[in-house]
Amino acid sequence: MNQAVSLPSSTTALPASLLDATHAERPDGWTRRPADMARQAHFAIRAENDADVLCKLLNLFALQGWLPAEVHAVQAGEWLQVDLRVTGMPEQRGEVMAERMRSLVSVATVELAFSGC
Repeated sequence: MNQAVSLPSSTTALPASLLDATHAERPDGWTRRPADMARQAHFAIRAENDADVLCKLLNLFALQGWLPAEVHAVQAGEWLQVDLRVTGMPEQRGEVMAERMRSLVSVATVELAFSGC
């Protein structure tokens, strides 16, 4: 049995408001918006006391073009406590950065908090 299938045309598949929208009207959650400029991401990281762990953590930010506003690191026995503060980071980007830090072998814990939202 052959049945005809009606497919929507390309102009009726999307609402007209999306067809006329510019890129600036559709923020993607990854780029900085004016509302994010007052937001601060605070990363509290506990990692093994290795010589290269600070470089690895900061490299994750550098690869994405982010410059932490504040970096504080303290040795505590076998552990290194690192506190990072980044201004203007969208929440979605902060969550991804925290997951990338957690994937490093020498990192034990990463806590992320946002202020100024």
